[in-house]
Amino acid sequence: MCYSALFDGINDWVGPLGGPPQAKTPHLDRCCKDGAGMFKKAVCAAPICGSSRSAVLSGFLPSSTGVYGNSTNMFYADLRGNHRIYDGRYSDIIYNGGEELYDHKKDIMDWTNLARDPEYSSIEKRLRTYLPATGAPDAPSNRRSR
Repeated sequence: MCYSALFDGINDWVGPLGGPPQAKTPHLDRCCKDGAGMFKKAVCAAPICGSSRSAVLSGFLPSSTGVYGNSTNMFYADLRGNHRIYDGRYSDIIYNGGEELYDHKKDIMDWTNLARDPEYSSIEKRLRTYLPATGAPDAPSNRRSR
């Protein structure tokens, strides 16, 4: 059984993409044999794994997290007060200095920011009720001297 989404962090080193014979990927091979699709072209937030992984995990681009390479830790990013709320149709993104609101039913690619549109103010207000009252405190184990 395959999951709905599968993230590949090993590029073309997999059997279904004709990777080298020393790359053993039996589970992925079985998923593809059972009908799972393989994307041979994809889009990522940045062309380096640390930045791209941070973007997937946080929902923020490298320009927001400050993670531009593999030596930067996302835990040190100044993302306090930044939130993304998604209710299945609308996505409200609040970050330092801005806000974005998208209707995924009408605009699947998030091209049109509706945050300033008065027609959507009630939706913004409803989504904001899900925001935490305060930002999460820093986790001591993630703070070490830099």
